[in-house]
Amino acid sequence: MNSNLSDESDAFDRTPEGEAMVALLRRHAPPPPDVEHARTAVLDRLPAGRSFTLAWAGPALGAAAAVLITVLLLTQEASQPAHTTTPAPVADATPAAEVVRGGAAPQLVAVVRGPSGDGWRVDAGLKDGLRTGDTLSANGREYTVSAIGIFESRVKGTVAPARGDRLTRAIDTPALQRADAMAAIGGDPGGFYDFGAVFETLPVSDARNLGFADGNALRVAEVIRTVLRDFSASPETTLAAKLGLQVGDVIVSVNGYEAGDLSRLANALQWTRTSSMLQVTMLRDGRTVELALK
Repeated sequence: MNSNLSDESDAFDRTPEGEAMVALLRRHAPPPPDVEHARTAVLDRLPAGRSFTLAWAGPALGAAAAVLITVLLLTQEASQPAHTTTPAPVADATPAAEVVRGGAAPQLVAVVRGPSGDGWRVDAGLKDGLRTGDTLSANGREYTVSAIGIFESRVKGTVAPARGDRLTRAIDTPALQRADAMAAIGGDPGGFYDFGAVFETLPVSDARNLGFADGNALRVAEVIRTVLRDFSASPETTLAAKLGLQVGDVIVSVNGYEAGDLSRLANALQWTRTSSMLQVTMLRDGRTVELALK
């Protein structure tokens, strides 16, 4: 085989794969052997009286080299994994929960995702301002939140909704209004939902009047008693509820660490959200109170 392969030859496969192989061989085929030069070089090295005709040697060596290159290329190509096209994931066309404005009052719209236990799963939860007992409506029917998760919740009603149905609720409770106001910054920084409480920052003057010299203090704005973490199970009582936190409590420390702002509180709670050992010091009605969970 040499580098002078003809494009018009019918001896080669004319499919795209065959053309690719021919092009590959052209690039890697050795140049035509110089038979005379090779024969002369070999004869010059033989002792006198031992010379013989080697006219066949040059072509044979060239052919052997071409065959070897072809085998190597085919082996390399065969060893490459077959190219497969991974299908793009099919997007869920069901719209997500959102707040709709433009009417008499803004509305939270939660989308039904399917059945869940003795109710139906919707894609709005604590982060959206929903709470256990809230009602949503669709097509004149009402659905009540029976269990609340951080991102989703379970609702009950007398008539089963269809997957993709949009359940609405006016933004008319403090939790919904707070969540709506915080949505512009990506969520409620004071919502420690897994722990089971929402905290708010005290004004500097109020904090100093309570004895916080640096003016940093957090107050419990809401206690969430249960959170649905597993939709195949029942809601779990939160640590805040187990501790006995109350709205209005001012946090002094958590497990001995100061927790005067949201960042420090998050650091203090990061090892205790599912721990059975938790101690919180707080001010309640002007008195220092110790709450412990053991």
